[in-house]
Amino acid sequence: MPAIIAACVATATTVIAFVLYQQAEHTSKTQRNAAASHIRAAVLDTLQATTGRLEDIAAAAGQHWPHDGYEFTVLADGVLQDQGIDRVSLIRYLKASQRASYERSHGPIEAMPPPPRSYAGPPPPQSNHSAPPPRNGESPSLPPRNGESPPPPPRNGQSPPPSPSSGEGLPPPRNGQGAPPPPPPQPSREIARARYFVLESFVQSKREAIPVGVDVGGMHSRAVAMLAAATAGHAESTAPIEPAAGEGGGPATEIYMPVYRHGTPTRTSPQRLSALLGFIATRYRYARLMPGLRDLIPAGVPFTLREGSKTLLAHESPRRPEIASIPVAGRSWTLAVGTPPTNLAAMLYTLGAGAALTLLLAGLGLTAARRQRLALELVQQRIAERQLAESALASAEERFKTAFSEAPIGMALISLEGRLMQVNRALAEIAGYTEEQLLTLSAAELTHLDDQPEDEQAMAAMRSGRLRVHDVEKRLVRHNGEDAWVSVHTTLVRDGDSQPSYFLSQLEDITARRRYESRLQHMADHDPLTGLLNRRAYDRALKEHIASHARRDGGVLVIDLDDFKQVNDTLGHSVGDDLISRVGAALTARLRGEDVIARLGGDEFAILVRKGGREELEKLARSLLITVREQQAARGPGGRQRPITASIGVAPLQALGASSADEALTAADLAMYDAKEAGRNRFDTYGGRLLREEQEDSRRQARIETRLEWVERIRAALDEDDLVLHAQPVAETMTRRMTQYELLLRMRAADGSLIAPDRFLPVAERYGLVKELDRWVITTAIVMLEDQLTFGRRPIVELNLSGQSLSDADLTEHVARQLQGSAVQATQLVFEVTETAAIGNIAAARSCAEELRALGCRFALDDFGAGFGSFYYLKHLPFDYIKIDGEFVRSCAGNAADRLVIKAVVDLARGMSKRTIAEFVGDATTLRILRDLGVDFAQGFHIGRPQPLSDWLLHAEDGGPRPDLEEFEAEAQEATRTEART
Repeated sequence: MPAIIAACVATATTVIAFVLYQQAEHTSKTQRNAAASHIRAAVLDTLQATTGRLEDIAAAAGQHWPHDGYEFTVLADGVLQDQGIDRVSLIRYLKASQRASYERSHGPIEAMPPPPRSYAGPPPPQSNHSAPPPRNGESPSLPPRNGESPPPPPRNGQSPPPSPSSGEGLPPPRNGQGAPPPPPPQPSREIARARYFVLESFVQSKREAIPVGVDVGGMHSRAVAMLAAATAGHAESTAPIEPAAGEGGGPATEIYMPVYRHGTPTRTSPQRLSALLGFIATRYRYARLMPGLRDLIPAGVPFTLREGSKTLLAHESPRRPEIASIPVAGRSWTLAVGTPPTNLAAMLYTLGAGAALTLLLAGLGLTAARRQRLALELVQQRIAERQLAESALASAEERFKTAFSEAPIGMALISLEGRLMQVNRALAEIAGYTEEQLLTLSAAELTHLDDQPEDEQAMAAMRSGRLRVHDVEKRLVRHNGEDAWVSVHTTLVRDGDSQPSYFLSQLEDITARRRYESRLQHMADHDPLTGLLNRRAYDRALKEHIASHARRDGGVLVIDLDDFKQVNDTLGHSVGDDLISRVGAALTARLRGEDVIARLGGDEFAILVRKGGREELEKLARSLLITVREQQAARGPGGRQRPITASIGVAPLQALGASSADEALTAADLAMYDAKEAGRNRFDTYGGRLLREEQEDSRRQARIETRLEWVERIRAALDEDDLVLHAQPVAETMTRRMTQYELLLRMRAADGSLIAPDRFLPVAERYGLVKELDRWVITTAIVMLEDQLTFGRRPIVELNLSGQSLSDADLTEHVARQLQGSAVQATQLVFEVTETAAIGNIAAARSCAEELRALGCRFALDDFGAGFGSFYYLKHLPFDYIKIDGEFVRSCAGNAADRLVIKAVVDLARGMSKRTIAEFVGDATTLRILRDLGVDFAQGFHIGRPQPLSDWLLHAEDGGPRPDLEEFEAEAQEATRTEART
């Protein structure tokens, strides 16, 4: 019985043990299967969460490609919190045609170092350059990001691998199913020509960083994964990558999620490649899965994670393993989970491990749900941002459309072939077409035939990049056939790949401006009274003729009306202007069409005869004398016709041998003066003979040579500073104090003597040198006054201006410039102009006087009473002083009429609040009479003779009385006593 019991117990024990063993075995297998399922589910959840996150980032990047490190950090920084994710990178897809532009902006693209053979398969084909040495097992490190784009990598003088030419022949995507994939094959020709994939921005993890400007496609396994992802449209991963020496962390794989341009179709591989912008890349390290997986597995359950023959993770050696496949972004991992040893405690361990795994999976599920929620929020945010961007884009497009259509200037979009693609209403109005009609035309059809070649060359230069913009003024052919001048600004618009897209032209109608410019040019070159050319245009035509005719054919005629001043003085300026106009028209009618006539000024005309010798020129001069005599329309007293004659000077270019226009015109001018001196109403020829005696001809030639000699002497005096200024004092009649000084010009002769101005000023006025003399006087006078400042003196000086200087538009600017550079005050300058000088151009004289007074200078009307229209000029000229002509002062002591004139001028000046100066005061009696008549100032030899200003200032410091006027005081006292006695 005990034996049976023992046997039963043993059997029961055996059965129980067997049952327990079977139960333990079943429990072990259950633990193994459960562990395999948990591990596979955990890995899949992690990877799917990662790829889902990458898809969200790729979708957002397709809508708005990050432009700096900050934007990319906001977009992708959260992925770094995923388990097993080492870093997230942004990789631009760069075509071969874009490489040069990229390297100009970011520096050279460096080649990526090849991976170890044991994991990356055979290395890519060797190129003719060396890749930079790997650092940290991958590529050079960069400083931590700070919100800005990282700097380009250091240049090592090496060139990147060859760029691809096409995207055809890409390997098909791997599905991750079945047996472990074979080792990577040798790179195909298409892979060897892989496109450039340039690291653009990065997210940093710990000390690792990704450089900018590295050719990621230079690494074979990466190129295969990226091109496979690009054509498949989903994430692809690389084969296991071995860490570099010292890097740690164990092997890893890289996952590439393609980023496509938003809104473009991606249903086929060619469409995907066409829309490809780049990739969002992550590095997934296997070792970082181990802590979480160990928590999911009961104690004693071994497992391995492999890809092909490569072990990625291992926990002991699995026994009787359960094999599971885990798809990883186009590749396949093999999970082998072993059966734990059979023991009674296995159930407890299995339960504990299951519970732990359940908790871990729950935690992972919660984490995945949170990430999905964040991803959904990000997607919603991106959708909202996209809607805002689309709204802003629509608004911007509407604004551009409105600005384009309603622009006040013509605007057009022109195709690269020159067709009008879009136009606005302003352009249609300029061209005279409707907008619909313009869209059927080309830009060349609207352009004048002569302007088309320049436009074609400019458009070709812009297409090739040699020209950025083209600005031109050209003629536009209107619908009615008329030409319209337009100012055109054209630029080339390029697309996102920097390829030429179309031209943008802006056109402004400048027809009116061109018309005004033409009128202004005509006014600048023509005399306003007669419509003939002026002296400036005539000089230009004469210079061109002399320069282009080596034979010196033709000649110059100068015509001056005889006694024309009497017509103006007696009959008025309107009659004189009418006569000048009719003479100009009559002379023009007698000339050939090729000849040139101009009005040089006043009553002087000049003619350029382009063809003919001396005989033809003299024949023309005789006919022109008759033409002038026929113009007897000026009516004198009694309604009689006043005869009008002219003197003509002829200068044949052949006989003259003139080398310049000035010499030819001077020769004709001298011959005209000889004709006047010979009796007027005739012509004379330079170098020829009139119908008079040989002796007279010799004297005339001598006079011509004398005038030319004076011209040279004046020019030499200006160049060599052989001019001198003497001062004649002006004294108050009541106090005899010298208040100011008139500066008088002298020329220094070779022997040191001084030449009076009446010997050289007429020649200077005749040959246009007097303006240079006036400027010299102004400049020298200001220097003299500045020298006196060192002695504490501020004398006032009077300066004479010629009629030619009154018409000089730059005179006031010259005076202002000289005063600006010195301490001399403008009130120290009094400018004098004679009535006869003002007669030539009363408007110019008035303008000059007003501008000088605006500077602070004062103005005096000289020789008052000598002209025909004295009182007329008092009304129209601004002045401060009236200088009574010496003709009335010189004999006023014995001529009652002269005293009446002086008294009338004094009363008139006082009524206008002006002051009077009497010239030619020669004795004490005249000075006393002037004082009694109320004249304010006196000037003449009795007051003082011209001498250097410094000498006068030594005698009359600060305007004190002249010592030699004591005689005048004695005479005045004696006269007073005599009158008292009588």
